[in-house]
Amino acid sequence: MQAFSLLLETTMALCIVGAFAITFVQSRTKPWRQAILTGVACLLAIVGAVGFFGAAISATGGLNWLPPTFEWPMGRASGVITLDNGMHAVPHAPTGRLQIYSADWRFIRGWRVDASGGVFRLRPGAGNQIEVYTARGDNRLVYAVEGNLLSKEAFGSYPPDIGAIAYVPTRPWLWVFTSPFYSWLFVAVGLIILIFFDRGGKSKAGVNSTDIP
Repeated sequence: MQAFSLLLETTMALCIVGAFAITFVQSRTKPWRQAILTGVACLLAIVGAVGFFGAAISATGGLNWLPPTFEWPMGRASGVITLDNGMHAVPHAPTGRLQIYSADWRFIRGWRVDASGGVFRLRPGAGNQIEVYTARGDNRLVYAVEGNLLSKEAFGSYPPDIGAIAYVPTRPWLWVFTSPFYSWLFVAVGLIILIFFDRGGKSKAGVNSTDIP
């Protein structure tokens, strides 16, 4: 099932990004003002699509090749827990990732949690271990703070969220990748610009054509 989801997400991502990329290339034949606006709109849409589908592909295991040193932009995070050693464990459900930060919010490492593409919750375990409860599959995963999976077992009921909300230090231009909402917002803005100026260009062309005797 995950393999099918991964194939579908990848195919959709390639089609959408490819369509905007083609539009971007074709815009170079337009007048320079319209070309710039079309280019900006396509870039916004491409970045948003990469953010959304990149997160979905990560959640289904398509980006497991990323090294532990790779930090996915977090922005506003919920369900954050603090371990006994002061480190923060931050879940990111859109990507299925769990990232570890120092007490002063310096990124240390991160890895993907096998949550079957669903949400998951964290609880501090013994000896700075991290307990992960997945909504899909009803699994309880125990990780070492280094990212090693120590155990996996079924549990009876999904526990309540005891984590806190935190703002993880994130550069402003990376917030588009922190949430599907921001990713789709970029796509929507790009589409609005394309539709508005495309109609504007056609209407001007129509006015000019009627002026020809």
